[in-house]
Amino acid sequence: MTTRRGQTIEEQAEARFRDAAGAVFRRLRAERGWSLREFGERVGIAHTSLYAVERNDAIPSIATLARVAEACDLTLPAMLSLITDELVRDHPASSRDASLASVVETAAGLTDAQRRELAGFADYLRYRDTPREA
Repeated sequence: MTTRRGQTIEEQAEARFRDAAGAVFRRLRAERGWSLREFGERVGIAHTSLYAVERNDAIPSIATLARVAEACDLTLPAMLSLITDELVRDHPASSRDASLASVVETAAGLTDAQRRELAGFADYLRYRDTPREA
């Protein structure tokens, strides 16, 4: 299937992912005040490769995402969630899935009692937001 711009849906999805990953890499580096060289040294990948991702010229592999996450004190799921959140900024219809990814990542570190409390709160929110007949 081809879109109006002559790109397949897969090519568009790849471009969106590449742009989102680049934005996340730039933001993480800037938040830490790292130069590209320092970023590369901390990640253990050539700074030119990281710069290619930041310029949206390259798609990072899972291994690269994991190494960047580790250098930034994140988990791989948290890194993927950041990229998902970036994708949602351009396409708000996907925000429900991004929210779920964030909840799953957060819930992973909770105790059983805390997870039950979170589930109870989710039930409350569903009840609160259910339309009522007048």
